[in-house]
Amino acid sequence: MYDYLYEYYSQDNLDSECTLEKIYPEWLKFKLLTANRNNTVHRIDTDYHKYYINEPLSEKILSTPLLKLTVADIKVWSHALIKKYNLTQKAYFNITTILRQVFQYLIDKEVTDRNPCKLIKIPSTSFRRTPKKKAETQVFFPDEVALIIDCCKELAEQTQDENYLAIPIFFYTGIRIGECLGLSYEDFDKENNSLYLHCSLIVDDEMNEDGTWGKRKFVRMEYLKCNEDPRDILVCDKCFDIVEKIREIQIKKGISSTFLFNDITPSNVALKLYRICEQLNISRRSPHKGRKTYISILLNKGVDPDFVREQVGHRELSTTYNSYTYSTTRRAERIEQLNKILVS
Repeated sequence: MYDYLYEYYSQDNLDSECTLEKIYPEWLKFKLLTANRNNTVHRIDTDYHKYYINEPLSEKILSTPLLKLTVADIKVWSHALIKKYNLTQKAYFNITTILRQVFQYLIDKEVTDRNPCKLIKIPSTSFRRTPKKKAETQVFFPDEVALIIDCCKELAEQTQDENYLAIPIFFYTGIRIGECLGLSYEDFDKENNSLYLHCSLIVDDEMNEDGTWGKRKFVRMEYLKCNEDPRDILVCDKCFDIVEKIREIQIKKGISSTFLFNDITPSNVALKLYRICEQLNISRRSPHKGRKTYISILLNKGVDPDFVREQVGHRELSTTYNSYTYSTTRRAERIEQLNKILVS
């Protein structure tokens, strides 16, 4: 009995003196076990090394026993980081995820019932504001979309490379690039002009035994971003023409696959899009801008906003409007419209 009590109270004392630096490896293993995606944990670990281990401002946060850290300690550290790195609210939230969740981990272990991070309130005025970017940097104009799609078709035919046709698909559907590269032929229902989204090509990060991260690889998983439910979306007729062209190229090459795209990553598709933009003398924009273009074109044409939100898988309409909607009218056209409307 004495031995048991000694071991029990010694362990309790060890927990009470535990620092963030000491418990982090244990918590990271727990995070790997419980997280939906390892690449999220990889991002967290990258933040830990940058903003904690290799950051002099974080020395006290790392070395002070967690149960002795005060609200004032954390508040001083938070404001110092915000000022040094000119952080946005989102960046600050991501960085402090580690400390918040480690305290929650200690609560779950019944070491403490207190999470001082929950008492930290940072005024929104402390963060760097991120004004909405100009439309010409965030979306493709309709005439540019037409040129890019035509070029993709020509290049796919010339090179017999079906991967060029991933680009028209995300312009026609507004789906994420990972969702696009996870598509199979059976996901398409031509009779009902619909597409069933349930699978994504995602990064699968693996941590080595020494705590380093292995080479990134991509895998298809029955998974949509943020654990969204699978969704049926409506698609235009041209999308099915693209799918048939992909099948035709694969048959000619002797490829027997249920998937539209094989052995290609999002960065490969982005590189193809960038080269096409350079060839057409169009400002270079990422595949994700194709998603923003789809949303913006539909909303600017008066399509029901809630239908658009459902199509692209947003939970909140505010996300669709605030982060994905831009004017698809060129500056010269807007000036011409103003002159016509305001002419006396």
